[in-house]
Amino acid sequence: MEEAARSGPTARSTPVARHVLFADDGSTAAAPARRFALMLTAATGARLTAVYVRDPLESREEGHRKLAVTLSAAAAAGHRCTAVVEPPVGITNPGRRILAAAARCRADVIVVGARGAGLARKLLGSVSSYVISRARISVCVVR
Repeated sequence: MEEAARSGPTARSTPVARHVLFADDGSTAAAPARRFALMLTAATGARLTAVYVRDPLESREEGHRKLAVTLSAAAAAGHRCTAVVEPPVGITNPGRRILAAAARCRADVIVVGARGAGLARKLLGSVSSYVISRARISVCVVR
């Protein structure tokens, strides 16, 4: 009976995720989301892309330095990780660049950390709220 349930019409023939996009802001608050993204790629065999959206005053090199932790963690776990540093967005939400990066790399899940200030944003964070409300793919917000 159990075998029939697993092989029935609800059984998946493809992995849960084929390509994971991890939105990294370079902060220590991103560490739980980084760990989750690595666990997800290990469990599913998915590819991993880490994206960092630069602040207006940051150089591209600074962005790559902030992604170094994620690249090192992926390498230590035996995963290949592609690093993407997005140009600054000015005063708009970095979520726009995260969504664009996800579309470009054809990710099927976005992993983002939760943080922020403000009433509703205290629970999720402004970037994660933006991504959740506008993404056309699954989004996992990690605390």
